[in-house]
Amino acid sequence: ISKQPPPPPPKQEFFNIEEVSDKEVVEELKITLDIEVTEETVLEEIEIVDIVEEEVIADEIFVVVEHQPLPKGGFEKFYEYVGKELKYPGSAMRLGISGVVFVQFVIETDGKLTQIEVVKGIGAGCDEETIRVMENAPDWTPGKQRGVPVRVKKIIPIRFVIK
Repeated sequence: ISKQPPPPPPKQEFFNIEEVSDKEVVEELKITLDIEVTEETVLEEIEIVDIVEEEVIADEIFVVVEHQPLPKGGFEKFYEYVGKELKYPGSAMRLGISGVVFVQFVIETDGKLTQIEVVKGIGAGCDEETIRVMENAPDWTPGKQRGVPVRVKKIIPIRFVIK
């Protein structure tokens, strides 16, 4: 085994530190202005107005927003409504079909539900029943982005269970 010599130590840089006395340092600055200002010069009063360009969030549909839309009264009350309104389809009952239907919809800026469609269904009339119940559902509190109500897309599960 050959021995390697150790690496040379790093070079140390020394800084010159100058002491500054408490004497006042005066530098003369020359400023040239393109207007002449004297003590008698009167300036016009300028009104400062904040110009804020509002972004128009026209028909954009959001998926993630600062304040999520909620059913009026909360999800517990919403699912209570769904439980009362949902009629188990006879064909699904006869075939013993149960499961979860995932329904997608858009909550408009006024809270109404639109563009209701099933994204994952179980068939046998359950998908159609889910759409019927959602079309008659009460309005939601709209979602907000930067304090402005916006359109928001949501997907929720509706469970079909044979009792």
